[in-house]
Amino acid sequence: MVSAKVRFRRQSIAWLCLWGALLVPRTARSFHTEDDRQTDFSAFTLRRNQLRLGLFQQEAGIANWWTIGTYTAPWLMIPFTGAFNGSIYTKLKFVDLHGFAASLRANYFIFNLRDVSAGDLEDGNFHASVLPLSATASYVVNPVWTQSLDVTWVETIAHGSGGVKENSAVFGAGLQRTLQLTASAELRLSRIVALNLLARYVPWAQAVSFSSDSTAADGTRVWVEGEIAGEDLRNSWMLQMGTTFSWARFNLQLGIGYGDFFVPGIRFVGASKAPIPDFDFFFRF
Repeated sequence: MVSAKVRFRRQSIAWLCLWGALLVPRTARSFHTEDDRQTDFSAFTLRRNQLRLGLFQQEAGIANWWTIGTYTAPWLMIPFTGAFNGSIYTKLKFVDLHGFAASLRANYFIFNLRDVSAGDLEDGNFHASVLPLSATASYVVNPVWTQSLDVTWVETIAHGSGGVKENSAVFGAGLQRTLQLTASAELRLSRIVALNLLARYVPWAQAVSFSSDSTAADGTRVWVEGEIAGEDLRNSWMLQMGTTFSWARFNLQLGIGYGDFFVPGIRFVGASKAPIPDFDFFFRF
């Protein structure tokens, strides 16, 4: 006859084992497979409990259809600007059926500069919020070929105290409100090597409104509102070819392109055509 105390211990151990099996994530592999796909240029997301830790991005798979992440560069600016800078994004895959996937993605960037008197800022503080919103659709034509189409709207809200010059720029890229189209294709040569073709185009750009709260030499407070023209950004484009190497954990992206530079994540466009290298590496597990 088993005592009640022994039965309680056995039941407790059984429950602990069950919860442990549920909470410990399965070993994830990042080879190019049917379940593990490239997420940068497609509608696909990380799998549940997957992590991506890399040079430029950090991501976590909350569910098979939901990924959250951040870009590294804004956070690294904090010690140099003496102000808060940061980014966060979320990506929701709301369709994944018979090789077709569709997702929505929202990025949010905050940039702050303090006591700056250089370049396009005139002795003051500057704040910008940038919100790129994307809708992406992908179709797996066959085990080798995948095609994707992305539509992105970039919204910028900027404010300065101390003066913002005409044609202001933030970190080398003009303040922008743009509509962008991106077409990409992936050709898998093996579970390790995939070739990528990427094309970006800006069919429409609008002037960005800004406001500046400054003080004149006689002590008069001046409030200025204006616009930064975006006509030069219209019809900007870029073509890029690259390769993604994916091993059990480590991933490496290499590529080269030509056209106008699209800043990753924030999607600002530099309207000056030149060769554009692509490089990134990350661990995915």
